[in-house]
Amino acid sequence: MTFGNRQFRVDGGCPFPEAGSIYVTLCLDMQIFCDFDGTITNRDSIVFLTETFGAGEQFRLDILEAIKRGDITVFEAIERELETVKATWAEAVSALDESVWIDPDFPAFVTWCSERNFPLSIVSSGMAPVVEHYVGRFGVPVFAHPVTVDPAGWRYRRDERNDKKHLLAAASREKPLVFIGDGTSDVSAVPYADILFARSGFFLSEHCSRQGIAHYTFTSFREIRKQLDALLSVEA
Repeated sequence: MTFGNRQFRVDGGCPFPEAGSIYVTLCLDMQIFCDFDGTITNRDSIVFLTETFGAGEQFRLDILEAIKRGDITVFEAIERELETVKATWAEAVSALDESVWIDPDFPAFVTWCSERNFPLSIVSSGMAPVVEHYVGRFGVPVFAHPVTVDPAGWRYRRDERNDKKHLLAAASREKPLVFIGDGTSDVSAVPYADILFARSGFFLSEHCSRQGIAHYTFTSFREIRKQLDALLSVEA
């Protein structure tokens, strides 16, 4: 069976909810890349800031539909959303801390990766200072994009060096790759993932189901850790 970029042996057990039952001969030298907004966190920080300090929910929904139609890119959408945000950094952080938080099981997942020498990196289409605010203490490499905070409207700039598509394309040539994501920007990572986790009920999982792309769904990092442990315990 083809899953991601590699061939795996088909057998019983280890169910993929959307792709049937398989065993995966998984290299012990795998690397893990994880999205931030809506994946590590309970909600998307850009969506939250746009709805709280910016143009509001309907504006954001219209932007989402424009992405789906292919009228604009994800990066253009983020730029348009953030330029409507009228808040200082202190105001934004205070509101974010009250409403956006990381998955309680994420710290244990970081430890799990470290204990097994699986490199873990966070690759985000979002704002570097926001990502660092939440996960900087874990010492995990972060690849995200700069933003200039201005109460008259935040200015977001795409840094191509931190584009998850480019990062994963290069990394996938080195060793087996696990990707964890949830949203529209994560679709670009799919071709490079050997094991794909998509948050249940969100855009990425729905896209994969429509396109027949094999993936695991999850609601917490505890589930991801448990599934990877199961895959690692399978005898080749």
